[in-house]
Amino acid sequence: MTSAMTGLHPRKELFATEYLRTGALKASAIAAGYSPTSASKTATRLLKDPYVVEFMDAARERSLAVAQYGATEAMRELEAGMRFARETKNATALARLIELRMKHAGLLVDRSDVRMLGGFRIEIAGIGDGSTVAAAAPIASAAAAYAVDIADPFK
Repeated sequence: MTSAMTGLHPRKELFATEYLRTGALKASAIAAGYSPTSASKTATRLLKDPYVVEFMDAARERSLAVAQYGATEAMRELEAGMRFARETKNATALARLIELRMKHAGLLVDRSDVRMLGGFRIEIAGIGDGSTVAAAAPIASAAAAYAVDIADPFK
């Protein structure tokens, strides 16, 4: 029996999906229900199956389309929002958009202090240890990288 949407046997489709998700040949074949003793050979054979290749190529194309939005279009929308916030002199919106843009670029990471019961404690550097002043330097340099004047962000 084949999947109506892909033309693949469900096990082949499951193998392809697992392989795209994990990159592990043998484990993907086993997860799809193939014999563990011959999973490596089966996986290698499946990677040559034209229907499996077609399915994986189509899935990669869909992923690239999503990633394209994720990187390029999101940044474009943030820039448009920042222009609008500057034009309307909306400091709150501008600050939030700068924060989102920095997060998107990997310059600002949310951190949390995680505490466990049972006699031990886990601390994450930069939280509650007085190093918040030192953390301001990367923010200032990131603001410079994005051409944001900290003294007058509406420029």
